[in-house]
Amino acid sequence: MRLRFNASASAPKYRAWSARFVVLASLLFPIAHGFAAEPSPPAPTSPAAMPAMDNAMSSAGWLQDIFIKLEREATEDITMLPAAPRAIEREWRSFDRDGSSLGALSNVGWVALVGCFALVAEKLVARGLARRRLRALRLRPEGPTAGLLLLLLLFDAIGLAAFAAVFVYARHWLLRAGVPVPLMILAANVLIRWRIGMLVFGVLLRPRDASARLIAMPDAEARRLSCFLSAALLAIIVLVGFGRYGLMDEDSGAPHVVALIVVILVCCLNAWIVFRARAAAEALIRGSGQGIGAALRDAIARAWIPLGMAYVAGVFVFYIFGLSLGLLEYFHAAVST
Repeated sequence: MRLRFNASASAPKYRAWSARFVVLASLLFPIAHGFAAEPSPPAPTSPAAMPAMDNAMSSAGWLQDIFIKLEREATEDITMLPAAPRAIEREWRSFDRDGSSLGALSNVGWVALVGCFALVAEKLVARGLARRRLRALRLRPEGPTAGLLLLLLLFDAIGLAAFAAVFVYARHWLLRAGVPVPLMILAANVLIRWRIGMLVFGVLLRPRDASARLIAMPDAEARRLSCFLSAALLAIIVLVGFGRYGLMDEDSGAPHVVALIVVILVCCLNAWIVFRARAAAEALIRGSGQGIGAALRDAIARAWIPLGMAYVAGVFVFYIFGLSLGLLEYFHAAVST
């Protein structure tokens, strides 16, 4: 029910005047309250403090501060460059309980062996579950359905779970073999992330199952591209993990230098992926169909190289600013997202 003032002739005149007074008071009271609550003017600052405040609040001031910090960080990194090999050696020796280089190499070898066993278990589980579905898919002339592709993805995810289970269960054997716990944690993080990334690429390429492949390409090219992406992705995740592991070492003397080396190598690998996967990415973006949407997708596909290189450059610049200004947590959150 909508409420309104009733100022009809039958109502007493004082009600109309009282209603007008209430409306006027309700309009004036917030204004008077605002004036009453207004704080007193601030005391004038001293002339010596005025230029510092102007420099801090002006855009030129904070930009100058950022460039000064970047210049300072660059100078410190150059001075700490000779200490980088020793820092990398210290990180490598930390993979052995006794601090031995050969022991670290042996421990990494044991971890790689366990990773190979886990990879075999993943392939056996995924292929064993999907064998019957793939056989029926090869006999299907109209191609795969969305439900069948999701079912194959589920089988791949079960294989990934088998990989993680084998690797996690093997930690007891690795402990008895003398592998330190930090190396096992780093290896589990790296290998599981690697298999998750290859799960996405496997859905697109399907190097052994052309009938379930989402990108039209020859079988040999699909196998070569899958192997390249697997090796490049593993190298990137290993470098990123090693770099973050080195940044946790406050006594290394050159954590920023190691991080810069890592980001340069990672960006080079990303640029290589952009050029190597150009044909597959353009085919995936173009898709099929006609009309305005197809024309837009074709334009985006032709701009794959500039877009990919702009992404790589943006990641590099973002990482440099995050490393120099202490914003690496935001960088890792954005990249992970």
